[in-house]
Amino acid sequence: MKKLVIILIFILLPASASALTPDQFNLTEGDVISASGDPDIYIVNEHGYKRLFLNPEIFNFYGHLGGFENVREIRPFERDSFQTTTYFQNCESGIPAIYAVEVTGEDIATLHWLDVSGEEALAADPNFFKKVFCINNNEFKWYSLGIKYTSMDQVPNYTREGAASLQIPFEIGDMYDASNKSLGELSYAGSYVIIPFGGHHFDYWTPGTVSSWHIELVPGTILRAPVAGVVKVGLNDPPEEGPEGQDYEMHIGPTGDVTDYWVEFDHVVDLRVQTGDYVEVGDPLARAAPASIRHGGSQGENPVEEVEWAVKIPGNAYEGGAAVCPLRYLSEADKQKIYKALDVMAEQGFNSGDDPCFVEEL
Repeated sequence: MKKLVIILIFILLPASASALTPDQFNLTEGDVISASGDPDIYIVNEHGYKRLFLNPEIFNFYGHLGGFENVREIRPFERDSFQTTTYFQNCESGIPAIYAVEVTGEDIATLHWLDVSGEEALAADPNFFKKVFCINNNEFKWYSLGIKYTSMDQVPNYTREGAASLQIPFEIGDMYDASNKSLGELSYAGSYVIIPFGGHHFDYWTPGTVSSWHIELVPGTILRAPVAGVVKVGLNDPPEEGPEGQDYEMHIGPTGDVTDYWVEFDHVVDLRVQTGDYVEVGDPLARAAPASIRHGGSQGENPVEEVEWAVKIPGNAYEGGAAVCPLRYLSEADKQKIYKALDVMAEQGFNSGDDPCFVEEL
């Protein structure tokens, strides 16, 4: 079976339903980018992936890119919207080997040949070949060579300081509790459990315009801050009201290196914070709204509480911000919890799917 040669740098996130592409940010393939306040420089490809130039010496091996004066400054959230790829091929040599880079220190890295078949690579990551970037002889010779990798599982994950990251704001358990119809604090006693980002309000797992995750929770669950930042709270307009009063919309605006996005919870009650409060990750925020506030009829009688969880970035004609799927900003462990929840949905007879993101941005 034919083998690949692979240079390993970093792998960020699992393949998603639809990657963001450069044109969505007024960029084109081959543009060199850097986020404001961040010295790291990347180049993007047409598929929505980027590679890091590990240091200025490597960047200067590519004079045709126009040098530092040709680097386009973008927002940190835009930088993080492009997955950082770890796969290189020395196209100048004509050798079809693909490698991965293991970063071993400040601006230092080692190349590892990925000695697996193309079929194995695609089975682990259907977008594998879209993530391969060409390098030249000078860059290839700059690295030291490490041991070869014979499994995709050996490819290390890459994380960077300052990148947008979120935690799931409620607990997802390891085992389904049939007596309570729950997986931790996620409830399976309602109508949908999770409506995917980009799904449909009425039949859920077909494409639509839902710009957040709709989530059903066990009554009494306290939502916790998925990111540190400053809180803003407002009554829903038009207000929705039930026996427990009106429900609210809550925003958390992160502070620090990443400030150009916010996290949004729609339909919350029993507030534990107020506008202007600063919260750390894990701090209690509020409860999700009881179904009786959100719905009439039989759906309003469901023993669940419901919340919409969204990530927003500026720049939308409706002034509410464009929505992006939260999945890509979760840790690998939290992503696996979401996929576990989808599997249990299918097992319990709910409409479900392989990915909670039909699209990446709405």
